[in-house]
Amino acid sequence: MGYLDAQNKSQVVDANVSDTAKSYVLGNICPYFDYFNIPDYTAENGYVNLAFLVHSSSFIIGGKESNAPFLLTDYDDELFLSLDLGEITLKKGDRFTINAILLPWGSQETIYDGSNGKAPDQNVRDVRENTLLDPLKATALENCTVIDSVFLPKLRATDGKSASFTLSGGENNVVVRVYGFDMLTVPAIYEKVGDEWVKYEVSSAQTPDTYANFHQYDGYMVYYDGDGTFSYSFVTDLKGDQERTFKLVADTQF
Repeated sequence: MGYLDAQNKSQVVDANVSDTAKSYVLGNICPYFDYFNIPDYTAENGYVNLAFLVHSSSFIIGGKESNAPFLLTDYDDELFLSLDLGEITLKKGDRFTINAILLPWGSQETIYDGSNGKAPDQNVRDVRENTLLDPLKATALENCTVIDSVFLPKLRATDGKSASFTLSGGENNVVVRVYGFDMLTVPAIYEKVGDEWVKYEVSSAQTPDTYANFHQYDGYMVYYDGDGTFSYSFVTDLKGDQERTFKLVADTQF
């Protein structure tokens, strides 16, 4: 079992299989816990490595806001998430709000022993880093505005035809969605390289010899939204402190 301790440090401990509960106070900076490498895994019983990562939370208890940390209790192969408050009484109007990621990860059949120099639950720590601590974000440039969103960067084209923006943060394959287009079409996507706009090829445009598993229209999606307009999303990749600037144009009838 992995978790973020009260000092906001990542820890890994043996899971508790006894009937005596063990509890751990979690940190306050995007806390998480994960459970993995279950020894009696078989293909039939459906075990899966899992993680729970908290983006943000708020608690109104007894009519007042509470800043109590999360408490993780490990008991006889089961995990319980609560607050470090002891017994409390809830009242009408109290509210618990948690924005979180429930994450299946890795292979159930892999022994995660850290022998590669990384933590045995490095996958989970990476998701915390590049999705919660340094998330993918979009900055509007021309003909668009940013839409508030917890995880997925969203923008809206202000003229219904095109939008240019910069992506930063995140890691590896990432997705952005742009709303407010008037037409159903195959979007034209451009990336700014130096001072030039260069056509950005989504994965389906790659050559079959190199990308045998890619198919026509892979790499982007089209949505018909409730206000009668269209939105488009596409996949790209980011690494470290890299920024990439894109323009999505959807002004030609399909």
